[in-house]
Amino acid sequence: MNTVFESSVVRIYSRTGKVVGAGFLVSQKQILTCTHVVAYALGIDAKSPEMPSTEVSLDFPRVATKQILKATVVFWRPVNPDRSDEDIAGLELLELPPAAVKPVRLVTSEDLWGHSFRVLGFPEGKSNGVWADGQLRGAIANGWVQVEDIRETGYRLEEGFSGAPVWDETLQGVAGMAVAAEKKRVETKAGFIIPANLLIQAWDKLEKRTTPACPYRGLSAFREEDAEFFFGREEFTQQMMTAVERQQLVAVIGPSGSGKSSVVFAGLIPQLRQQQEWLISDFRPTTHPFEELAAALVYLREPEESKVKRDIDAGMLWSALQKGELTVRTVVSRILEDNSSTHLLLVADQFEQLYTLCEDIQKRRLFLEQLLEAVNHLPNFTLVLTLRADFLGYALSYRPLADALQNGDVKLGPMNRQELQEAIESPAQKLGVSIEPGLTERILEDVEKSPGNLPLLEFALTLLWKKQSNGHLTHQAYQEIGGVEQALANYAEELYGKLTETDKQKAQRLFIQLVHPGKGTEDTRQIATRHEVGEDNWDLVTRTKGLADARLVVTGHNEVTNEETVEVIHEALIREWETLGGGWRRTGSFACGRRD
Repeated sequence: MNTVFESSVVRIYSRTGKVVGAGFLVSQKQILTCTHVVAYALGIDAKSPEMPSTEVSLDFPRVATKQILKATVVFWRPVNPDRSDEDIAGLELLELPPAAVKPVRLVTSEDLWGHSFRVLGFPEGKSNGVWADGQLRGAIANGWVQVEDIRETGYRLEEGFSGAPVWDETLQGVAGMAVAAEKKRVETKAGFIIPANLLIQAWDKLEKRTTPACPYRGLSAFREEDAEFFFGREEFTQQMMTAVERQQLVAVIGPSGSGKSSVVFAGLIPQLRQQQEWLISDFRPTTHPFEELAAALVYLREPEESKVKRDIDAGMLWSALQKGELTVRTVVSRILEDNSSTHLLLVADQFEQLYTLCEDIQKRRLFLEQLLEAVNHLPNFTLVLTLRADFLGYALSYRPLADALQNGDVKLGPMNRQELQEAIESPAQKLGVSIEPGLTERILEDVEKSPGNLPLLEFALTLLWKKQSNGHLTHQAYQEIGGVEQALANYAEELYGKLTETDKQKAQRLFIQLVHPGKGTEDTRQIATRHEVGEDNWDLVTRTKGLADARLVVTGHNEVTNEETVEVIHEALIREWETLGGGWRRTGSFACGRRD
């Protein structure tokens, strides 16, 4: 059974203490349920367009039964049969849920037919809950998906299941929310769910809570929420655990594409969380390292404050840090004093940005001085940084940092064949997808030919996953994507080829802004703001089927300056896509596509 899924299930109570339905945790404090469940709980009209202000009572019955919590309504789509996005409500807890409670991930798919499901609900007389299972069918006219219990015995979806998460056994995620049962033809044991894609369409905040069904990460690093699919680096993770327990500065140094960020976020951090004695935050230096550091520290200092309040306080903090009115040492010390956790871990990811993006040498030196002072004087503070190996010389050029790194680095080399095999096979096996005989060996042979092979491998596996046939990854599909060596370049070139001539020129201007030419090092990606990109080019980034949709670039938001940003998704794209890494920059012109 999936313990994360079960822990996320919420039981919702009426004012009289009667169980009226279910819901589920989708983020640290936000819960999804049906509008008619909330209406029943509060004794109001489910068709009313006015969002109620009365608090809702609930608990997490699988991990903290009868530990009643309160939540307010923050999203409201009333019952309205004329709309597809009806009967959806979002709640926000007034306090953090119990430690054992984890948010569940939503998964989307264009075809759910035949997938097995299970769901925990609370029908009349069964306030402790009962399970129903069966198979998912197709969508009906309003976009809801029919579900059916195909057994002769067992519970079917009925009143009391509304708002419950529906777990898809094939996709290994929540495919939707139970919303209605067939009342007139009870012998059919059928019901309906609102699929994840409609939930996301209705409440856009859910998009950030959605994890693709694919267990591979494309060009993105594995994050903490991806830990269950992170394989092949178990031995190195243990080395990092030992290093963190022994020293206060740990630098993960390795070449581009070796998986430095992934091993920190999906390997180290989940293991530290299990110890329940660590406060953890992270940042990337970018162009303004003090601003990014301040935002990470304020998040730890004021976790319950609103985002607007944290942004304001971060702005004040970075100014004080940069002027020397406050020190990182002082701020970290106060955070530790105010929390029950005994250790604080700060991750400075992609530390090479301090040298590629921050051009102010004095600011860079002051930033390093502040970090090292905290490391040297606070025994319960640990700094972990990830650094590309070709920038080690830059780090060693500043003597205090060079001294700190003498015994503080762990070197991350390429995965060996066994580790790569685990990274390929284990995620698929976890989701019940088979790999055609001989395909793993074929992929391994191709990977071993490619430098910086991990992002290329993950990208090829991501494309391969989308082409799976009846739960199988096949040789034919692998051939179609171009294998590990060509998958990324072929994908990018195909998307570029579909652009109009005007959009191709925009893409050229954009990508030139997003690449920082190497000086004795490989080229690196750099962040540009929306203002720097310009509105015409920004439209190409963000529109439907634009560059962000295609995952060639990723957008972000600077919480301190309140600016929207964009960057190339990974250096592998610069290295492998000739049109970007070769043609445009080598010619020094906009003659995209030339092969001089």
